[in-house]
Amino acid sequence: MRGGVEYPSPMRAAEYTLAREPGAAAVQRRSRVLLVEDSARLAASIRDYLERHPFEVFIESDGLAVAERFERLKPDLVILDLMLPGRDGLTLCRELRRNHRVPILILTAKGENIDQVLGLEMGADDYVVKPVEPRVLLARVEALLRRARAAPPQPREDKLAAGRVEIDAARRGASLDRSIDARICRLRRKLQEAGGSEAMIKTVRLRGYLFTGDA
Repeated sequence: MRGGVEYPSPMRAAEYTLAREPGAAAVQRRSRVLLVEDSARLAASIRDYLERHPFEVFIESDGLAVAERFERLKPDLVILDLMLPGRDGLTLCRELRRNHRVPILILTAKGENIDQVLGLEMGADDYVVKPVEPRVLLARVEALLRRARAAPPQPREDKLAAGRVEIDAARRGASLDRSIDARICRLRRKLQEAGGSEAMIKTVRLRGYLFTGDA
């Protein structure tokens, strides 16, 4: 703070510059990585290693700040720890995947197979087990970025949003918050009672539900 005015840190100032001038930042820039990790020591270690390679790493330790930080940075890849203050990594993973195609790599504890399974089901593309082996992490990051660059562009979809429900008109599908699962179960039972089949409502992984009308 100088003269009563608080100036942003160099890292934060760089983020705001990137947000204001996307065209200039895109010229020969390094791939941007948003590292979400509350262990300062581990985060610094990962950042220092990746920045020896063609990566620019931005660290976020607070789960509640991830969404805003993501929108400002527009990273090429997210490295996401699952145990975070404020908001857990699985919830963040699901929310990021719902709206973005950015590669997501999760960090899981050794032996916690359920975390790996849940992370992948929530939309993560890959995982690395702690303690993190830097060369393995680098290889996974590079592989995910190669895959993302080779992927075809996402087609435009006509969607309508109402509260927590997102309707895809072209696919006759709805993407719903997890709290709606119980209602879908009740609706399937009512369809059976009316002579239909619970298969008329299909579960679409990472998307929500699809009404097919087929018994």
